[in-house]
Amino acid sequence: MWTIRAGLLVVATTATVAQLFEPPKKISNPCDSTKQLLHLKEQLLAKATTNGAQIQAALLKVAQLQAAAAAATGDEALMYAALAAGTGAKVSQAIEQSTDGVRRLASAAAASAQELAGVQTLLTDVAALSIKPMAAKQLSVSGPANGKHYIRFASTGATYTTCEPQESTPDNRQPDQNPDPANNVLDIFFLKGRGKAGPDATTALLCFHNTNTAACTAASANQNTYGELTTGKPLDLTKAQAKTPISGTQKFTITGGGTSNLLPPQKYVEARLATLAEGISAYAEMSFVADNLETPEMAVATEARLALLKALDPTEDVSKLSDKATEIDGQITKLYGKNGGEVKTRVWEKFKSIQIPKEATLDNKPTTLNKLDDLNKLWFVASFHKAKPIQETVARVHQKETEKNKNSGLNRKTRRKERRG
Repeated sequence: MWTIRAGLLVVATTATVAQLFEPPKKISNPCDSTKQLLHLKEQLLAKATTNGAQIQAALLKVAQLQAAAAAATGDEALMYAALAAGTGAKVSQAIEQSTDGVRRLASAAAASAQELAGVQTLLTDVAALSIKPMAAKQLSVSGPANGKHYIRFASTGATYTTCEPQESTPDNRQPDQNPDPANNVLDIFFLKGRGKAGPDATTALLCFHNTNTAACTAASANQNTYGELTTGKPLDLTKAQAKTPISGTQKFTITGGGTSNLLPPQKYVEARLATLAEGISAYAEMSFVADNLETPEMAVATEARLALLKALDPTEDVSKLSDKATEIDGQITKLYGKNGGEVKTRVWEKFKSIQIPKEATLDNKPTTLNKLDDLNKLWFVASFHKAKPIQETVARVHQKETEKNKNSGLNRKTRRKERRG
């Protein structure tokens, strides 16, 4: 029994990991095993895609909050801004985790599932190779031509279409009636030297006997008048099972198949299964969902509390966060309800209908915040509203200067008239 560990402890639910593996089915050959592995590969890559989509959706939510904060004033602006700080920190953590998780998912999909699936397909053909037979020859008379006989394969590549058919074929594998309740299972096939049991049990590959009618099934020691090369297969398939816990520490424990003289080598399979275990761990860990940003927990997150602390007193040291807990809790209740319990109705169901003037849009058309589903558009809205007070201040100063210059010109004209009079 071999054990390959990923070195990671994963708190995973049965449902989460079960989605990664296909439902247990009866596996009778390497082609069936290939289907298991390719399903696993597809699910690993799909997880990376869906995780990226969730992060993109979360970034849009944070950008919408920032735009809403910029467009609002007073307590309403603070309500959006503090929540943007809390959700932004959460998304930042998710991005960091995703970067590592996607790397592990991709490695598992390519270096493990895909490689092992390719090996299983190849084993199907190698296992089907048969030797081109040599009819019995009386060695003492003439023997093979020139005293030689070349061992040749009778066929190659005969079963490749079984694993890689030119046209789609139905999956005829039957459900496993007795699946392992504690583990997800992969069936891995190996090749080993021709054994003494199985379809070739009574037929030697090369034998000698004393009559050309006895054949290799009846040959015995010290009978070498006739020689014969049979059509038996030189290699046998043997099946092992790689099991990984449905939850807990991700590892593969392999039973069956033997521990030596295997093709592919034991260490080759061990290395890829260890990488695959890393990918399964990442699959279970990557559970970020954008809609979770709308929960009360985000309203009371540390980053949101820090934003409220600075709103209460911009000069306050962030280390005083715990000292101001009572005041901050009061602000949270005021803005989001007790413990953030009303954040859904006060913020998420309200802010999306905020009116955006045409001056704040890239296409110069008025809209509402919920219709802006592009980060560039949202950032432009936020920038416009943040710059608006500055623009208004500059405009007022310019107007005062214009009026001052205008009044100065009128005064000069008045004085000139008075002198002429």
